[in-house]
Amino acid sequence: MNAMNPISGNGIFSPILSLISDAEDDPIVPLYREWAKAREEFFALADLPGNEDWDWPESVDADARENAAFWKMIELTPTSLAGIAALTHVLWTLDGPTAIEGSSDRKEEANHPNCKIMRAIWRATSGGIAANIDELESNAP
Repeated sequence: MNAMNPISGNGIFSPILSLISDAEDDPIVPLYREWAKAREEFFALADLPGNEDWDWPESVDADARENAAFWKMIELTPTSLAGIAALTHVLWTLDGPTAIEGSSDRKEEANHPNCKIMRAIWRATSGGIAANIDELESNAP
C-alpha cells in the first residue's frame, strides 16, 4: 500500500460510484464498490495515531477486503463502460504516477506512455466525471 495515497474516508470515490450505479449487471461493479470502500477505510485508519504499522484489526480487515475484491475483480471481464472505467482506476492506483502530487516528478511520470494510455481509456469510459484519473484523487478534501 502507498501511504502517500490521498484517498480518505470523505467520499473520494463518490463520482465513479455514481457513474457505475447504472451498470449493476457488470460483474466488476460490486467488486469495485467493495474495493473502493475498503481502500477508503484503510487509508482513513492509516492516518490515526497508534496505527502507523497498519496493524489494528480494523486495518487488517480493510486490507483483506480490498485485496479479496481486487483479486476477484481482475479475473473478470467488464461488460460496461463503467466497468472498464472502474478497472482503469484500479490500474491507475497500481501503475499510475507515484510521486507527490504537484511535483515535477509526478508530471514527468504522468507523461509516460502507460499513464497516457490509462488516461485515454479513462476519458473514453468515465462519462466525464473528471478530466483525467489524477483529478479523481487530487480533489480529495
